[in-house]
Amino acid sequence: MKTLACKDMGLECDFVAHGETAEDAIKAGMEHAMADHSDVLESMKASSTEEEMNAKAMSMVKDA
Repeated sequence: MKTLACKDMGLECDFVAHGETAEDAIKAGMEHAMADHSDVLESMKASSTEEEMNAKAMSMVKDA
């Protein structure tokens, strides 16, 4: 099991995404980000490529 926490991404949010793989956790985290942190997500998209965003998220994924 893999996890990705909003707090690890620098947000003041207790949400933790879970997935069988890192990709699954990132997908769940992105769904949450689109729903609850769209302003931050848009800001990140404006200053980073999708590849950079994915690399950062991948580096933040932890084993549960």
